[in-house]
Amino acid sequence: MSDYRVDELARAAGTSVRNVRVYQERGLLPPPRRRGRAGVYDDAHLARLRLIRLMLRRGYTFATIGELIDAWSAGQGIAELIGLDDALAEPWSDETPEVLDGADLSASFGMFTAEDLHRAAGLGLIEIEGDQVVVPSPRLLEAGAQLALAGVPVPVVIDLAGELRARLDVVARLLFKIFADHVAHDGRPAAEVADSLMRLRPFARQTVEALLSMALDREAERLLAHRAARARSPNTEHVP
Repeated sequence: MSDYRVDELARAAGTSVRNVRVYQERGLLPPPRRRGRAGVYDDAHLARLRLIRLMLRRGYTFATIGELIDAWSAGQGIAELIGLDDALAEPWSDETPEVLDGADLSASFGMFTAEDLHRAAGLGLIEIEGDQVVVPSPRLLEAGAQLALAGVPVPVVIDLAGELRARLDVVARLLFKIFADHVAHDGRPAAEVADSLMRLRPFARQTVEALLSMALDREAERLLAHRAARARSPNTEHVP
């Protein structure tokens, strides 16, 4: 087993010392062993760090990564956990991230202020890298741009995206918890868990998409009924 100083660990994983510290502070990476006054990392730390980096590149949040690691590492060694990385990190979307600059965003949204930029980055909708902006989901950006062009203020578009993201994070956690509780139970071989995850992935998306469509239909019917009621009674107070 190899030993690494923090700078050696970061270099071996293709990241920075600062990121290693951040992952430790977030509870994703175990602390090093102490050897005198120095901290020493090993191959298990390197494997965990590579898994974290892989999942971050695939768009998973720190919170989701922590929950997945907790769910699947209980009773398993890190080697078994790493055996699931392909299934866990397989993207749920076929989108390719785009790299833009401020002018590109302004062209899409009209007025896109520095405050808007940093709010969007804080929500994880974009990533700021120097003078450029990385857009993980071009489809989401296009949807936001269309709302802005229709007259919805950019701050309201960002608020909407943040609200939907928060609600869908809850849905994603619920689905993964059900999978962890009933499929990825203790003692089941990692290979079987990975196979089940890959087979069930499309059904998770279908479930969410179907329920969203049903909810939109119900809301549209409610609005139509309200408009009909107002047409029959012109003095009816407006109800959104």
